[in-house]
Amino acid sequence: MALFTDRLLRRYVLLFVICSYFLTAAMTGAVGIDNEGVSLLVRAVTAVLSVALIARSFHVKRAWIGRAVIAGLAAFWFIYLLRIIYDTLLVVKFLSHDRYFYWIWGVGASAVPLFSLAMAKIEPDELRPNFAWMYAFSLLAGVLVVIFGSTMATSDVEIDLVDTGRFRLAALNPILVGQLGCLLAIQGLWCLMAMPGTVRFIARLALIVGVAVGVYLILVSNSRGPIVSFVVSFLFLSLFFKGRTRVFAVAFLVGCVLVFAPVTFYLEENYGVTTYSRILGQSQLEEGNSQARLSSFQGAINDFVGSPFVGEGLEESGTGFYPHNVVLESLMATGMLGGGILISCFLIVLVIAVMSYRREPYTGWIALLYVQFFTGSQFSGSLYTSTYMWGAIGLVVATTSLLVNRRAKAF
Repeated sequence: MALFTDRLLRRYVLLFVICSYFLTAAMTGAVGIDNEGVSLLVRAVTAVLSVALIARSFHVKRAWIGRAVIAGLAAFWFIYLLRIIYDTLLVVKFLSHDRYFYWIWGVGASAVPLFSLAMAKIEPDELRPNFAWMYAFSLLAGVLVVIFGSTMATSDVEIDLVDTGRFRLAALNPILVGQLGCLLAIQGLWCLMAMPGTVRFIARLALIVGVAVGVYLILVSNSRGPIVSFVVSFLFLSLFFKGRTRVFAVAFLVGCVLVFAPVTFYLEENYGVTTYSRILGQSQLEEGNSQARLSSFQGAINDFVGSPFVGEGLEESGTGFYPHNVVLESLMATGMLGGGILISCFLIVLVIAVMSYRREPYTGWIALLYVQFFTGSQFSGSLYTSTYMWGAIGLVVATTSLLVNRRAKAF
């Protein structure tokens, strides 16, 4: 069988965009080797596969709303690319990263995979196997993180420095650990609750393990963004439940809320995971961190107000860093025009996700990827490094190729 059919190429790009960094970071952490070179190689392969997929996707038919979003995203990225060119090549400006960083991550790791997935065609019979592959690789990464992760911050020579109280690997920070957990928990719950008739016994066991691993990683990551992403994604999923399934979903969420405090307190007292203190304790350190985050939000708003038409820069002028919120960042970096276009695209992509889910229920996992990573990017993402969010947007837009055909038969 050919290794690079259109169908397989779409799967490769999906897996590289969503799973590759989680898995390579977990594997390199498990064997104790540096992840930087491996990560760059994986990003390069992702870019090459993405370009190949774009070249094969110009003929794809899709609903008009999909074409409109692709045009809007292209307009935004054209404006944002002008900002990258200006800030990295034309002026002398302090930036928190090397200038090539914004090109590698902004263009190579974000924009190119975004358009490759957005322009691709999704066949109804691809949805189930692609979900299975994505979940299997994510679960493998999650298990490795559970086994080899710790709350210790490590140096390049692997010497434990300090117990941070937040679970991590050398190449996987606590926020990404939490987002990996959120992916496993939400996707597993979706398949178990929304598609129960399609899941075999062994697969059901794997999904239950995945949900358990996911919830554990969310708790021990000690990060607010993944917790909020989980709650928002689960509420979104619950909108599509009916009858007893909706009752169970509400009971599950209420149960999570009730056990959150005692479970996190137990983890802190016995394992040094400081989720309880960080999320609920309001220590002086955490109050300072919260104030710094709010200050960066305000700084981004001030930069936008100071230059509302073309934006101020790639990074917030007060802190010299991105503001940890892609909506504010889009206004700060590209002004009213670019920011307005992108915000409109965000809203339309959400509409497409709902439309596709109602038309073909097995697109639910794609809709949930978008809700999760878009929510997370409002707390710790940047436009040039939110690769998961851009990939999820591309997948949602690709589902518009299903909206021009009749509803697929049940699997």
